[in-house]
Amino acid sequence: QRVAALPDDAQAVLGLALSALSLDDPAARKEAIARAETCLARQPKAAPCHYALGVVLGVQAITEGLMKMARSAGTVRDALTAAHEIDPAWYPARSALVEFYAMAPGFMGGSTSKAAELARGAPVPEQAGALQARVLMLEEKFEPALRAMLALPAHLEAALAMDVRAWAVQAGLGMISKGQAAQAQPAFERLQQQHPDRAGPAYGLARARAEQGAHEEAIKLYTQAAGLKGAQDWPIAYRTGIAQQQLGRNDAAKL
Repeated sequence: QRVAALPDDAQAVLGLALSALSLDDPAARKEAIARAETCLARQPKAAPCHYALGVVLGVQAITEGLMKMARSAGTVRDALTAAHEIDPAWYPARSALVEFYAMAPGFMGGSTSKAAELARGAPVPEQAGALQARVLMLEEKFEPALRAMLALPAHLEAALAMDVRAWAVQAGLGMISKGQAAQAQPAFERLQQQHPDRAGPAYGLARARAEQGAHEEAIKLYTQAAGLKGAQDWPIAYRTGIAQQQLGRNDAAKL
C-alpha cells in the first residue's frame, strides 16, 4: 500500500523486496524489481532501492538459468555497488556486494580479491571479521572461518547477527563435507545453545552425529529441527531417511 501511494518510498520498496525474497515467489520478485526500478527513476541516490534491485534481480536471475545470470550480472553488480557507495556504513549493502564478488564467476565480474578488500574495509571490526570469515568459506577454509565467527561478540546488529548465524552453520557443514564431523560438533552444540529456536544448528548437529555413526541420536535431532524456525531451508526429511536406512529401517526410510 505504501509503495502504491508513494513509488519512491525507499523503505517501503526495501520491505517489499525482502518480502519477495522470503516468499520465494517469481511473481513477487518481478514486482519488487519493477518497484525498485521505479524508485530509482525518481530517487537515483536511494541506497535501499539500489540494494533492493541488486539482491532481488540477483536471485531472480539465478532461478532463470546461466544465460539470464550472465545478462543480469552487470546490473546486479552496479546496483549493489551504488548502494554501498551511497552508504558505505550500511552493512547489508557491503555484505551483498562481498557475496556478489565472491560468488560470481570471473567472466560475470566476480573477484575474490575485491571481496576480501571490501571485507577488510568494513567500518566496524565485527563486520570486518564476519565478512572476512565469509571469504574464507568461499575459499573452502571452513575451520578458520567457523573459528572466526564463533569468536565474535554474542550481541551483534540484527543483519550481521543473521548472516553470522547462517554462515556459521554453513561453515560447520563444510567441515563435515571434508570429513571433520567430530571437529565441527562442538561448534554446532554451541550454536544450538545460542539459537535454540532455529533449525540450522540442530540440523548441523544431527549431521555431525550421523557422520560419526550415531544415527539414532541424529534422527532425534532431525525431528527437533523439523519443528524449529527455518526448517524449510534444510533437507531434513531426506537426511532422516538416510539415517533410518543406516539403521536397517528401510520401511521408515521410504516415508
